[in-house]
Amino acid sequence: FATNSQGDVVGESGPADSADRGVFLWDAVHGMREISCLPHFCGYNVLRAEDINDNRQVVGNAGDHAFIWDSTSGMREFANGARPKAINNEGLVVGSLLNAGPFVYTAFMYDGDTVHKLNDLLEYEGPGSWYLNNAFDINEQGQIVGSATFDPDGFGLEPEVSIAYLLTPTPEPASISLLAFGTIAILRRRRKR
Repeated sequence: FATNSQGDVVGESGPADSADRGVFLWDAVHGMREISCLPHFCGYNVLRAEDINDNRQVVGNAGDHAFIWDSTSGMREFANGARPKAINNEGLVVGSLLNAGPFVYTAFMYDGDTVHKLNDLLEYEGPGSWYLNNAFDINEQGQIVGSATFDPDGFGLEPEVSIAYLLTPTPEPASISLLAFGTIAILRRRRKR
């Protein structure tokens, strides 16, 4: 369930005696109404709405299919194997994407055209190694919070540590700062071109 600054609410609903769930949007003018789904999404027993922005764009998933919905274009799939968590008013979506590597999920950002793995956009210039597993929220300044795995000796003998992060976009040349909560270091990462 989520709400925006206008008081619109999105969530999932369905019969109490069934596992089938659909996505709803509630607003003060229209009340509660079901969000229509793409035909191949309607077969899933659970559609989940994760967030809504002030433009009434809704993000969610049907199984491992990520969607974005608005009243003009309806529901559109933008990624397979993704779980979106948040959308800001610019329409930037963040969440977790199934990964073929050693970690199950990788953090992503969808810009309306392309799904970007956040790890691919960052370059780390310090000791150890970082892996951004999940992105949980994005604000209007484009700052992203999520969870990461840090290995102090770069996949050596020291154990990995799970830690929260804050990514902050900075002016050109494009770079992103990473603030790892629980540490005092601010690490610089630059976007690869």
